[in-house]
Amino acid sequence: MYAIVCYDIADPKRLSAIAKICESYGVRLQKSCFQVHMEIDKIKELLATIKNEIKPKEDSIICYYVCEDCYRKIETIGINSILVKEDSIFL
Repeated sequence: MYAIVCYDIADPKRLSAIAKICESYGVRLQKSCFQVHMEIDKIKELLATIKNEIKPKEDSIICYYVCEDCYRKIETIGINSILVKEDSIFL
């Protein structure tokens, strides 16, 4: 399963911690946006780890699940790079 995890973190210290967590699970697409490709239970693990680090009244996390068919329809313009199947990371 593919997922896109986006965040808006109010505190720079927490922001750094969330970025490091996401980097260990996937590939950065933009400053606060990561793409992961793994089993659903690993995605849930990632979200649980993030949940333990944030302050819900100050921070925001959004996870978009992307099916295989929808993933094939992704379009990018410019210097964006997305994780392609050949580069998939399974954790």
